[in-house]
Amino acid sequence: MKTTTAATCALLLTILAGGPSAALTIDDFESGPFSVVDDTSSASQTSAEQSGLPASSVVGNVRLTTVGASSGTFTASLTTTPGDDSLVLSSTGSGTANLFYDGSAGSATRALGLDLSAFSSIKLTTAATAAGASVRAYLYDSDSFQFSGLVPIGTGTVVIPLSLFNATDLTDIQQIRFFVSGVNSTRTVSFARIWAIPEPSTALLLGAGLAGLAVRRRR
Repeated sequence: MKTTTAATCALLLTILAGGPSAALTIDDFESGPFSVVDDTSSASQTSAEQSGLPASSVVGNVRLTTVGASSGTFTASLTTTPGDDSLVLSSTGSGTANLFYDGSAGSATRALGLDLSAFSSIKLTTAATAAGASVRAYLYDSDSFQFSGLVPIGTGTVVIPLSLFNATDLTDIQQIRFFVSGVNSTRTVSFARIWAIPEPSTALLLGAGLAGLAVRRRR
């Protein structure tokens, strides 16, 4: 019995060593410093695009940020340092912002070509100086798109389950977009990381079953 239990535990450790697939970084805001400001003098939003960014930092190597002021000015800024960096959204009035990831530089073409079918959720590490701001995620495949509800932004982690996008082909994601609202003169929002979390792997689930079997045999 001891030999069987030991063998089971050894197999369990081997399985768990592989673990689930790694999380996918959508943006860790450690590359591509920029600052973009919009005011009400123009009807269109102001944008800033960084291309050629490392894939380990920004999915698809391209980040497009747009800001639109409803009143006053709206600013999106990212300063890269040796430490942990964040994209900061601030306003003297009010407005909205968008973060686009489409793998296409200098054009409106959606060409991310991303498979998110093995992932369970998108997480955002955020901070806010006051309650009231929200974020909404959009996923575009080659033929259509879906979006989540508005999720409140606080200081901590925002979780957006990919199960919400049941009409989207998660094997064919061509663009990811995050829409941010509720930033105003008393409420600043920042994003430190956006990433996709993998589904628990089959091996991990099997390992959990073997662990239960080992405990039962020991009893």
